[in-house]
Amino acid sequence: MKKGTVIAFSIGICLAVSTAGFHSIRSMSKVSDTQKKIEDVADDKKKLEDEKRKLEKDIKDVESKKKDVVEYIENLDTKLGDLSDKISSNEKEIKKIKKVIASLKEDEKKAENDRKNQYDTMKKRIKYMYENGKNDYIKLIFQSKSITDMLNRVEYINKITMYDKNMFSKYQETCDNIAEKKKVVESELYHLNEYKESLRYKKSTVNSLVKKKSAQLDKYKGILGNSNAEIEKYMKKIADKENELEKLLEQKRNEIAVKEAENQNDKDGKKPSVNVSGYCWPLPVAGTITSHFGYRNAPTAGASTYHKGIDISVPVGTKVLASQSGTVVTAAYSASAGNYVCIYHGNGIYTYYMHCSSLAVSEGKSVSRGQKIALSGSTGVSTGPHLHFAINVNGEYVNPLNYISQ
Repeated sequence: MKKGTVIAFSIGICLAVSTAGFHSIRSMSKVSDTQKKIEDVADDKKKLEDEKRKLEKDIKDVESKKKDVVEYIENLDTKLGDLSDKISSNEKEIKKIKKVIASLKEDEKKAENDRKNQYDTMKKRIKYMYENGKNDYIKLIFQSKSITDMLNRVEYINKITMYDKNMFSKYQETCDNIAEKKKVVESELYHLNEYKESLRYKKSTVNSLVKKKSAQLDKYKGILGNSNAEIEKYMKKIADKENELEKLLEQKRNEIAVKEAENQNDKDGKKPSVNVSGYCWPLPVAGTITSHFGYRNAPTAGASTYHKGIDISVPVGTKVLASQSGTVVTAAYSASAGNYVCIYHGNGIYTYYMHCSSLAVSEGKSVSRGQKIALSGSTGVSTGPHLHFAINVNGEYVNPLNYISQ
């Protein structure tokens, strides 16, 4: 009997030491993982702060180039483009972190339920052991009919003991798991707030840059008292850029027309009939039309007095949609149009989308009606966030509102 008791006691200690060691290793591993996540958050915070300082320096550098209107616009637009990409990246990161937090909270809730159930089971088991355990074990051993029977009963007691130890270990592990998840959630929430703050700063910087450009363009127009000679010089420089762009667009249209003519099997040489039905509004929101098609007073220095499309006022970052399916023939940047996209829809019909903050398509890509092709902005000769939308049919610009509606 003494031998059996010693065996049971020895096995119990071994199991306790082994279990404790196992959970200690797992616990250390979890602590290490959590620490790494906290350090990652700290690294991200430093990167965001460094990014902010660099951006502030870059903006100062751009401001020093105001003396050359085109260079100023181009440099400012480069910063706007960079910011647009970073804003998009921040928004994706925020969505990702929110998903992680939601998943962690769900895991924490499940672990909390497990902890409660385990605690209730242990409480009942401890109460029973306190009231009956010792006497039951002694009685069980004394009732042994042989040494073999006694050893079997001791082994049975050891299994019960091991079950109790495992139950407690699992309970402890669940508690550690909950504490771990709480730490990670706190870390991720901190991470989320850092990215939100960075996003707010970048968006406010975009608004600030747009206002700076607007003020400078107003200055070039003479509102702030420039001499007439200076006004004329700046207006001509911007107008030259606009004319240069229009020549490039016309050249592209002519090249496509020549290729189509070469492939035309129609012997009588008749042009295919034009059908611009089925074209949709180029934005997911109505926006406000601030400048209509046709003759107008130029809104900025150097801007054309004959407006070839419509200007739709929408916040920076609004999705720009392909008005109809077609092929992207140009996706580029111009000091006058900013970031712009040109789509060819066949039968001599083109649509243009200008002053975008960033582009989502490239030359040669096929797009479908309503597909996102860019984000609206205020790049190029622009004094406020808007989309310039134009339709060209067989070399002539037409009023878009004859073919699309808000």
